[in-house]
Amino acid sequence: MLCLREWLETKVNKKIYPMANYYSWKNLRCEICSSDLADQYVQAGRTFDVFEFAKPLEPYIVLERIQFK
Repeated sequence: MLCLREWLETKVNKKIYPMANYYSWKNLRCEICSSDLADQYVQAGRTFDVFEFAKPLEPYIVLERIQFK
């Protein structure tokens, strides 16, 4: 799982500002087989998020933009 996260880190455009964090990526596809990658994986009975984001202690909001082709 760590190698997948490290590889995906190279695909994410990340900008950290004092009051906001911005993350963007085009599509999550395997570069070998072109399969779509899931947001979460289960390993040894535990669920892992593919991306880990720093979550503030204060209340926060997540905005997501999805583009369909």
